[in-house]
Amino acid sequence: MTLALFIDSLTGISGYQEAVWLGVTDGATQAGVRIITFAGGALDFSPLNPFEKSRNIAYELFSPTTASGLLLCGGTLGNDCSRETFSAFCSRYSVVPTVSVGPAVPGIPRVLVDNDRGMKEMVNHLIRDHGYTRIGFISGPKGNIDADRRRKMYQEALTENSLIYEEAIVYEGDFNDHSGYEAVLHWISRGGAMPQAIVASNDNMAFGAINALREKGLSVPHQIAVTGFDDVSSAATATPPLSTVSQPIYLQGKKAVELLIQRIKGGTIPEETLVLSGRATWIYRL
Repeated sequence: MTLALFIDSLTGISGYQEAVWLGVTDGATQAGVRIITFAGGALDFSPLNPFEKSRNIAYELFSPTTASGLLLCGGTLGNDCSRETFSAFCSRYSVVPTVSVGPAVPGIPRVLVDNDRGMKEMVNHLIRDHGYTRIGFISGPKGNIDADRRRKMYQEALTENSLIYEEAIVYEGDFNDHSGYEAVLHWISRGGAMPQAIVASNDNMAFGAINALREKGLSVPHQIAVTGFDDVSSAATATPPLSTVSQPIYLQGKKAVELLIQRIKGGTIPEETLVLSGRATWIYRL
């Protein structure tokens, strides 16, 4: 049996996609099946690279005769495009059994993480252990399942701790580091009081926020604390090491392979499978 994996990149600052790829390839090896990886770039115009979309030609190399099933890195593929664009892209391959690692359009089974516990623990830690009362938030793109859920948990944590939700210090990003960078510049340009701490919806945006704060002469974590979500490998080696929530990205990839094989063999699989996230991983103490 041969499976195909669609992923936009195997390199980058966060390490998220590399972890997905490792989980998928290890899961395939253990199951005795082959994997062909198509690294075809983002599905729409990228502000970081105007030629990114030209890489999509890689996806055209796939056909139903190429593989028995298709895995999508849905946690990144659909981030830079509209839901309609992502849906149209997925429909082109609807004749092949498909499973997504991360969010996907309706009709495609997906393997997600339990965002609730990790995000709430992170916000509670900042409030209860360190006394922060003004916490900014950098969300992922609206409509993304993981992004929407993490934002909801941030709001709930504030309410449960009797803190006010301030729209002025919430910024919608796209899970890429440049949007974390832009969030900080946006808050600084407005001239109001900066958040005491910033919670980013993933590590990539947290790295971008830290870079922007540094450029503006603000110390992390001494003046403004920054946290992420994913616990990618680079979080431990960043300067300073990033406080983050451990997300089982590797296990998501392995589980997706297992479910896809089950579906190819005629089995029924759930529309949504949750892989529990770990406890908040504190790499440094604020």
